[in-house]
Amino acid sequence: MKIRTILFAGIPGMVLWVLLYSMPVAAQSNPFGNALIPDMIADASIQEIDGTFYCYATTDGYDAGLSTSGPPVVWKSKDFVHWSFSGICFPSAAGQVYWAPSKVIAANGKYYLYPTVNGYMYAAVSDSPEGPFHLAKGADAFIKPYSANTLLRSRSSKAPAGIDAEVFRDDDKKHYLFWQLRHAARLEEDMVTVDTNVVTLQTPHSGYSEGPIFFKRKGIYYFLYTLGGDEKYQYAYVSGSASPLGPFDTPKGNDIIATTNYERQIFGPGHGCVFNVPGTDDYYFAYLEYGRGSTNRQTYVNKLRFREDGTIQPVDLTMAGVGALHKVKYDVPKRIKQVTASSFRTELKINPAKDSSFRRVEYFAPSFARGTCLYIGIIC
Repeated sequence: MKIRTILFAGIPGMVLWVLLYSMPVAAQSNPFGNALIPDMIADASIQEIDGTFYCYATTDGYDAGLSTSGPPVVWKSKDFVHWSFSGICFPSAAGQVYWAPSKVIAANGKYYLYPTVNGYMYAAVSDSPEGPFHLAKGADAFIKPYSANTLLRSRSSKAPAGIDAEVFRDDDKKHYLFWQLRHAARLEEDMVTVDTNVVTLQTPHSGYSEGPIFFKRKGIYYFLYTLGGDEKYQYAYVSGSASPLGPFDTPKGNDIIATTNYERQIFGPGHGCVFNVPGTDDYYFAYLEYGRGSTNRQTYVNKLRFREDGTIQPVDLTMAGVGALHKVKYDVPKRIKQVTASSFRTELKINPAKDSSFRRVEYFAPSFARGTCLYIGIIC
């Protein structure tokens, strides 16, 4: 059986991993639900700025594991349903291994973004949240394996280890940086200098951790951190009211808020984010679903709910999506008449990495791509 792969127009080599049967377009239920973006992305950082939702993420789907990634782009949406992007948002990072960009932080009249490039964290800056970004320190060029312009500095001959930056702005306008292995530190006013007083946040679960999430709600600081990986990805959390650097308390009851849902076949909810719709108490949890294996991942969003005492309820993980978060009037959608493709691929069998109960064969049908004709090369 042959399945078609659609390419993005205008971005050479960038593959949209919507795979289509070579058959007429027909209604069919999608067993993989409603992914946020019509592409394979991971490590999403989502926020709303001036009425527009921005999604910064790793672009997946290049079949070379962690040795490669797609180009740096930022997806935009007015309603949280219809998404698009306009070219590469960080030109000098194109062609590099570009992972896990943070949310943007508005400071000093600019917007700062903190991605991991070639395995090291860097600070980038732009006049706009959609770019173009350039390195905030030194010449706007990357040197492998790393340069003196990395966000972290090493006091020895060792590399400045650390990935997955998350930056939090407190009510007093002070900024804090969180990264891999539960590390945290103050970020100075220049937004590129990290305080040398680095702390390791104390949590009840030890071991490897990445994809930190940090936010504040009703005077309570929340630190979310991952456990495990692959199909065994989970998210746990601690909270407190003293400082972004702790100390934190383990919540009473269940501190694991996201884990595999075997009944719904949602595996390894990992590296994502929490975002709030400004002016509301509506919070959302975005996560990658590992079921596509390796670096072929997609991102889903569910509502994040709190109890009266401020503790977080375990997330009701679904692939259904949350729908529109703002009302926007669009023209009547056009009916898809013809689908064309430039390459083919057979059904994809995904083998388990850490969970022997995991078995999945990926397949896609033309109807799965309905609603994406704004982004891909099909005839409407």
